[in-house]
Amino acid sequence: MSTFATRVKEERIKKGLSQPQMAEDIGLTKQTISLWERGVRRPDFETMNKVADYFGVNVAYMIGQSDDPSLKNIEDAVWLGDEGIEEIESLGTQLSQLSEESRRIVGAAIREAYRVDRETGRLEEGYIVSVVAKRQRLP
Repeated sequence: MSTFATRVKEERIKKGLSQPQMAEDIGLTKQTISLWERGVRRPDFETMNKVADYFGVNVAYMIGQSDDPSLKNIEDAVWLGDEGIEEIESLGTQLSQLSEESRRIVGAAIREAYRVDRETGRLEEGYIVSVVAKRQRLP
């Protein structure tokens, strides 16, 4: 069973919740929670963030990248440095200006590249990127 499957079940039980209660709280179905807990499926990144927030833990803990559920040890985080942040900001700005259809295409390309790298063992594990974004119009 995956770490996420184990941790979502552990956290749900710690809160004293049934699968239907948790599903209702976060706007999903009981079947979805069941699939997660059995390791059949995992949520997308947005939903993963929602689940981590719901339990008051960080995403790295939920997926097994960390054994510390808190965000207190920020000094242990991996920082991208100025160049990495500038690149992500630039890509984010460009992405925000694309049409919805083009954003879906970019998302699909990223998901496929991630799948290929994971299956071929080229995926660089151990990194979580936290992005705080605010979309605003340029003057």
